[in-house]
Amino acid sequence: MIKKIIIVLACVLCFLFGWLGGIGYLNLKSKNFSQSSLILNKIKDVFKIVNVELEFSEIFQEKSYSLIDFGPFKKSIIVRVHAKILLGYNMDSSTIKIDSSKKIIYISLNQNPQIISNDMKLDYYDIQQGTFNQFTPEELNLIQDKARDIIIRKAETEEFLGRARTRQLEFIQTLQSYCDLIRWKLIVNNEALNPALLKK
Repeated sequence: MIKKIIIVLACVLCFLFGWLGGIGYLNLKSKNFSQSSLILNKIKDVFKIVNVELEFSEIFQEKSYSLIDFGPFKKSIIVRVHAKILLGYNMDSSTIKIDSSKKIIYISLNQNPQIISNDMKLDYYDIQQGTFNQFTPEELNLIQDKARDIIIRKAETEEFLGRARTRQLEFIQTLQSYCDLIRWKLIVNNEALNPALLKK
């Protein structure tokens, strides 16, 4: 009888030691804590109109060598760029006035279409560096700038800026139609965007 009691007690003690050991192991495991500080540096009221969205995919390749064009002295890199460009108008320098007594809306447009925002993602791949010629952080930054400049210059060509102007004309023409419907008058001070030109 005593032997059975001793066996039972031994089993209970083994269970307790195992349970306590498991808790101790879990407590010894590393704990990760994350902390973030969000600081709002500036807030500004703006009035921007976006009327054209462009998406570009570009493969930019840079090659160079020092002394001689041979393996250990050569280096090359390929950068893949995906960009989303928004074109439109910054209306902060333009004005819109409403004369309710005369039923006239005055719009002063002082801006040409421009890039409102650009979001670019760059990925490096196929980086080849020679033993005596490797890319420095400054060179990588310069390559990034070159790739970005190519896309910005393309977005600023007349092909796309002209499309933004056309979209603006369509917007003004639609606004003119609404004004005609309610027997109001719309006056736009920029002839290039005057909907009257579209009616000729």
